[in-house]
Amino acid sequence: TGCVARKEDDCNEVNMKKMIGCEQISAEVLKIIEDEKFTRGDLTSKLEVDRRKRAEEDILERITLDEEAGTVTASYEYLEPKLENLGNNKYGALKRAEKTLEQVRRKSYLMEPINEYVESQLEQGKWKEVSQEEMDNEFQKHFVVYTWVESPTSTSTKVRVVTDTSARTETGVCLNDVIRDPPGRLQDMRGILLRSRASKDIVVFDIKQFYRSVKLSMKDSMLRLMWLPVGGFKKAEGEGKMEFKIVREVCVPFGDKPACDYAVLAKNKVVDRYQDDIPEEVRKVVTDSLIRDCYVDDGTAMPDGGEDVEMIKEHVGKTLNRGGFQVKEYFSLQDGGQGKLLGLTWDRDLDCYSMKYRLNLGAVERGLRMEDDIRLEDINRLEAFTRRNLLSLTCQFFDCMGFGTPLVMGLRILYSQVCNKGGVEMKDVLEPDMQIKIREALIELLQGPQLKFQRRIVF
Repeated sequence: TGCVARKEDDCNEVNMKKMIGCEQISAEVLKIIEDEKFTRGDLTSKLEVDRRKRAEEDILERITLDEEAGTVTASYEYLEPKLENLGNNKYGALKRAEKTLEQVRRKSYLMEPINEYVESQLEQGKWKEVSQEEMDNEFQKHFVVYTWVESPTSTSTKVRVVTDTSARTETGVCLNDVIRDPPGRLQDMRGILLRSRASKDIVVFDIKQFYRSVKLSMKDSMLRLMWLPVGGFKKAEGEGKMEFKIVREVCVPFGDKPACDYAVLAKNKVVDRYQDDIPEEVRKVVTDSLIRDCYVDDGTAMPDGGEDVEMIKEHVGKTLNRGGFQVKEYFSLQDGGQGKLLGLTWDRDLDCYSMKYRLNLGAVERGLRMEDDIRLEDINRLEAFTRRNLLSLTCQFFDCMGFGTPLVMGLRILYSQVCNKGGVEMKDVLEPDMQIKIREALIELLQGPQLKFQRRIVF
């Protein structure tokens, strides 16, 4: 703290003109953090800002809110000349569906969870069996292929079936090729985490089945037809061929190139429409948590002015429900325990963020590593490192806040040295002295403790 006296002889009466204390410092830090140009360097260009704004306005016009039904529907924008050359892919998709069925049969543990997922999609109306009347309508027909994705760490859906709109058809074109490129409407993760460190309390929530909460227009739906086995994914019975039925996507699927932009802007449209119905005392916190501080389906409310946490939760849920979205769960500081927040572990008992580095050089199949993480005792048994191995090790750390930069800097410096040397291909085995340095850097990294950082830094 400090003071500026008016006059030396006035110090007894007025000893301070301006006090610079913790509250004023906090206010200045918050002002800097909330400046989007500070957290999003790509938005400093006026041309880029204008381009994004126009693209988002175009998408918002293609999203309709049915207030009576409480749903939002997206209508994609296509490149019409290319769309005409897409082809229907009817028989190619059927062949892939038969192959997928055989793959699932070879992995019998997948049958039950995949069947459960398929049934849930049909029961919830997110997939719908196509009638003959719909097959005869005026809309263009196109069949997409699908696969499954395993998510062992998910608390709700361990296995899900997703369509692959990047698969080429008989004409050499895929569905994603004919959809207009989205503007890339994602909030800045680092900005959200920075603001979370400047709030007295935070409320974290997860929107359930976010993409699947937005409906597709009939035109879009008929461009996403699928072959599903009649009776579900099960073992072969007899020698007869499995029968298939045609279903269509009713909601925005994960594989579409603009899926994230349309889902995020659909949610924002719901919030804009109903924000005046939110009580004034929590309106700003609720709307900020749903728009500014919501990264895809992960929202963070930051009540820093004494707002009631339970009221915030109530109106976050109510606002989303009016557009067909649902909150899966809430967590706040008072709940205790541990949970995730945008890739970091949030220890609510200690109110700190923590991270522990993991290393793995195993092959990746369907997004999963096929080998166990590297342990300290495994270091000397590892095969000789190639340039590709070293690059993989340096890129395995998600740390948008830079908390662990001192620990991973060693590996990054080593990779920089390999690049600067020149003449080393990605598959080339590195020299013996570099092998020793890499192992030493890995040992130092694995011996390091779990990093913990106080969440709140502004008081």
